[in-house]
Amino acid sequence: MALKTFARVVLGISIGLAVGVGGYTFLYAGGGSYLTNNPAACANCHVMREHYDGWVASSHRSVATCNDCHTPMKMGPKGPEPDMSRMLSGHPEDVKITAPFKPAPGTPWIAAVNLSGTAWSGWNRNSEPSWASAC
Repeated sequence: MALKTFARVVLGISIGLAVGVGGYTFLYAGGGSYLTNNPAACANCHVMREHYDGWVASSHRSVATCNDCHTPMKMGPKGPEPDMSRMLSGHPEDVKITAPFKPAPGTPWIAAVNLSGTAWSGWNRNSEPSWASAC
């Protein structure tokens, strides 16, 4: 009987430590910010700092956040809406675009595309964009 009690205490302490350390790490790292639409959350990662700085310096800052361009859309009851189950995942490679989106006449929707067919919001004005050397 004492062995079962000891095993339960060890299991309880182990689960408590895992939840405590995981919760502390989540809070310390600002994990909750990744569940929002705040572009500053992306700058938590050193890899995204240049992209965030470019967005801040661009005209897109006043009209779009990361999810507006980098989250796939799905058709909702009122027209296209972000598919938040695939937040910030970009366009899924297994889905083929067969025809450009054409809004129904009389609706407020517009279709806009760029030359590369990707979402792109600019670059840091102090550096050359990574794709420029490939052109």
